[in-house]
Amino acid sequence: MLVFFTALLSSAAAADICCSPDQWQGDVGLVMGTVKNGKTSFTEGMMKVSYDGVNLIVAYDQTLQVDTFNVQQRIVSDYKNGVMYTVRDGVCNRTMITEPWAPYCIPGNATETTANSRYGLGDNSVRIKAYNMKIRGYDTNIAVTADTCVPVSEVSTGIMDPVFAGDNTTETMQALTFANLKGGIASRDVFFVPAQCQSENVKVPVGRRSLFIH
Repeated sequence: MLVFFTALLSSAAAADICCSPDQWQGDVGLVMGTVKNGKTSFTEGMMKVSYDGVNLIVAYDQTLQVDTFNVQQRIVSDYKNGVMYTVRDGVCNRTMITEPWAPYCIPGNATETTANSRYGLGDNSVRIKAYNMKIRGYDTNIAVTADTCVPVSEVSTGIMDPVFAGDNTTETMQALTFANLKGGIASRDVFFVPAQCQSENVKVPVGRRSLFIH
């Protein structure tokens, strides 16, 4: 199972309000629920994310619980070569990426919902700005640090893309929290995929479901 989020990726139709640093790493907590034909599904867990806007590549090491199943996998989205790798239980799948790279930016048409709030307590807090926007049909609310546009949280609701759900009726709600973010990429090993990945056939193309995460 692939799990993405609807993170903030600017379409560049208007001047962006702000953009995150070009390179960063950190932890992302995920809670996601879906409803399809009256049947519910629930996913929760953590992801270690490495975002490299210089080399156009993003990696996720995911530890998730999908309903009653535990999932551990690495996803590497290599936009420079147009391929996404998914590695789980020693098996690698390659999938075409159909959309171009877009940086992690708040688009100019986003609506600011709060301009001077703080996350935390007293001196141990950070000033944030929050925005509401439509992203590929999802109603999305995102909070970023006011001074550096580093992601803090994201909540999205809408109808899941048929590429992921198989139809146009699956409702979803996703909540993300970002923590322990640091600038730069400490080691390129985070983008490693096994050698057998290169020999796998390329499967059905995918698009994006997230603004801050590809």
